[in-house]
Amino acid sequence: MKFSLRLLTILLTVSVFNVSLYLELPTPVAAGVLDDQLAAVERQLNSIRSEKNGLQTQINAQKNKIGAYSGEIGKLRGEMETLQISTSELDLEIQELELNIKISEEKISQKEKEISQHKESIYYLQDDAETRLFKGYMDFRTRGRNTLDFDQSKDVNTYFKDSQYRQIIQDIANASINTLLASKTQLQNDQTELSEKILEVRKSKAIVDEQKAQLTAKQYDLKKRIEKYYGDIYSVQGNIAGVQSSLNQVSEQEAKTQAQAEQLRQQIFKSFSSIANGRYVTKGTIIGRQGMTGLATGPHVHFLVKNNGTLYNPCTYLNGPGCGGNGQLPYPLKGSFSFTSGYGNRCYGGRCSFHGAIDIASPTRNAPVYAVHDGYLQKGVDQYGGLYIIICQNKNNCNSGFQTGYWHFSSY
Repeated sequence: MKFSLRLLTILLTVSVFNVSLYLELPTPVAAGVLDDQLAAVERQLNSIRSEKNGLQTQINAQKNKIGAYSGEIGKLRGEMETLQISTSELDLEIQELELNIKISEEKISQKEKEISQHKESIYYLQDDAETRLFKGYMDFRTRGRNTLDFDQSKDVNTYFKDSQYRQIIQDIANASINTLLASKTQLQNDQTELSEKILEVRKSKAIVDEQKAQLTAKQYDLKKRIEKYYGDIYSVQGNIAGVQSSLNQVSEQEAKTQAQAEQLRQQIFKSFSSIANGRYVTKGTIIGRQGMTGLATGPHVHFLVKNNGTLYNPCTYLNGPGCGGNGQLPYPLKGSFSFTSGYGNRCYGGRCSFHGAIDIASPTRNAPVYAVHDGYLQKGVDQYGGLYIIICQNKNNCNSGFQTGYWHFSSY
């Protein structure tokens, strides 16, 4: 009897051991140990979040600086525009003054030409008078007295001296001289007036030139101040980039620590809670329940592997029984499951197609599906209504790096 009981005990122990191997049950961990681990992870998570908030505060402060600098630049640019308008007005004023000077100088030149012409006219009249008198005198000497109408009692020299021709010419000359004198007087008055005007205009131009020089100096100063603000902004942007890089690293660390905490909670409470889209998950985390949504004839997991966008046979990455792989990744199902379809061409009912994944099925209803590696979780629904999850190594580009796909969830 004792021997039978002992044999029965041994058989039960071996059976339980064999069942444990077949089901690949995890080594039990005391609840207290898990609680301590979770508390430590949560403390680490709080520390990370505190650091993250500090970095974000720094970034916000730096951005506020950029906002203040940009506001100052806006004000300075407004001043620059005002100065530019004032400078343009002064430029027009200077052009007007320069034109006035040029016009006045041309008027003086014209007056001088007129006087010169009057002088030439007088010289011409005087020369003409002498020529006429000499010609008359020679005509009288060669042709006789009767050729000229004059008083015969007078001496011919006296006649020509007192001749009306000479008087006429002299009157014309006198009139021209009077005109010349009047012109010279007017010219002197005009020259004095124009010279005074030119002097005033040049004084005004000197004042305007000084005003323009001051405005130009102010513009140069404003330009330098604006350049300094832009330099400050560039420096602050560099600081932001450095802090943002640290923030990204801390955020990634936060995501991974949060994933560890989620996995520990699953082990402690032995329950599955839906994981938000885009969250980081760690290897061994439950990501959903096995189902048959979409094109499926029964509950199973359609499991695929890609590396840099190219499909690979998952068996080359998996280890353990099933498809005979010797890789480093565990299966997405634990315990008892069956291998229902392989990778490659397959035919049903005379129709063949390429199957870019493997299919495995657990006999347990709504069996948990586990992440086989760390990464960022992306949820979706295919065109047939199949619920799927893709876990990506790269957060920003899922097709870059390693990724695994899980299809036909009943829930996730």
